Amino acid sequence: MNKYILAFALILVVIATANAQCRPQCRRNKPSPSVCIRERGTVNSCRRLRECKFREENCRLKSIGQPPLKKTSQSRCRNIQKDGSGLCAGRKKRSTKRCRLPCSEKKTVNCYWSKANDCRLMTNCQARRANCLRGSRNQLMLVSRRGCHGMKLGEKARECRK
Repeated sequence: MNKYILAFALILVVIATANAQCRPQCRRNKPSPSVCIRERGTVNSCRRLRECKFREENCRLKSIGQPPLKKTSQSRCRNIQKDGSGLCAGRKKRSTKRCRLPCSEKKTVNCYWSKANDCRLMTNCQARRANCLRGSRNQLMLVSRRGCHGMKLGEKARECRK
């Protein structure tokens, strides 16, 4: 029994000395920007915390021989409230294509169909630019104007009329 008490006391001493080496970084009325860190050992879990808390945590981890926390992009924590944790937001993929296609002055409006059975009224130029960004199997296709009956130019896609 005495061995367990001695081991527990030793653990408390190690934790107390580890915390004694790290000075508190956060101040009550002093603002500190938030940082986003990715939780170690998880696939898609992020945590948002104040930068001063981040430094305190890294100091504590360093004193017990653990690897430090690493910052990740702030956009990965865009769905997490202040000083909380949750799932990391996906990375936004930027398009590498440049779809600044030249357009003629003549703005012919047609009805275009997508594979989701949505129709949209748009100019030929708008359709070419939209198709430039889409994959080869997901192109907008020209259909009869009847499919877009009642729609206006620039309106969001709606189910095609028959």
